[in-house]
Amino acid sequence: MKRRRLVVASFFTLTLFSIVATGVVFGQQSSCWTDRPYYNVGDTITVYVQLGMSNPYYLYIFNSDGSNYVINLGNGGGSFSVPLTATSPGPSRIELWMSTIEIFGGSMNTMNPQYVTTCATVMVTPEFPFVPAVFLVAVLVANLMLRRRNGSSLIRKSGLT
Repeated sequence: MKRRRLVVASFFTLTLFSIVATGVVFGQQSSCWTDRPYYNVGDTITVYVQLGMSNPYYLYIFNSDGSNYVINLGNGGGSFSVPLTATSPGPSRIELWMSTIEIFGGSMNTMNPQYVTTCATVMVTPEFPFVPAVFLVAVLVANLMLRRRNGSSLIRKSGLT
């Protein structure tokens, strides 16, 4: 009876240890980050990736306009960078996902990807910011109104002509 309890206790201890050890390796050795938090449309977003386990990894990109796409990073191991192009104004979330591989009867099956971590949520702004464009239009309208009213011009008075 004592031997049976010892076997059962050993089994649960080893199972718990393997789950905890997998979680530590899974969480600490696989990471990702970007070179900065803000970008303009058309800028290159550099995502740095460090992969620890030899499993298939993916970057999932979720844009604010509803478009999403996935980049297959291959079968883990090593550190490298991935260039992306900032295409959609607004926040974009970049996540790292990993698939596990199970072997049954000599055949390998890749399981559905599982979330690992969020690399970053970056903010992408339009190439030409809205506020300076509105300011420029306001100055041009004011200049036209002054010309019609008294023949003077803001541009001429400032010495720009």
